[in-house]
Amino acid sequence: MVDESSVVLRGNINQIGQNGVTRYFKWGTSSNNLIYTLSVSGTVYGTGSFSQTLSGLNNNTTYYYKACAQEIGSGIVDCGNVQNFVT
Repeated sequence: MVDESSVVLRGNINQIGQNGVTRYFKWGTSSNNLIYTLSVSGTVYGTGSFSQTLSGLNNNTTYYYKACAQEIGSGIVDCGNVQNFVT
């Protein structure tokens, strides 16, 4: 859901190793420069979807984001494709 100043970002974990993962979104106003991080609380130990509300956005602006997961222990990060939305 997107409105004038907020959006619900969604991601999905398809595979997971032995250790749990932390989840977050990288986002910004340029697809080549996702400078902000929006963390999702908690650690998960299985696959499935996750989401987080991003608020305080500017109206009539294109934003870009990607969902990421970082494995605890190894520190391996895996991110999805860059997506976009307009407020």
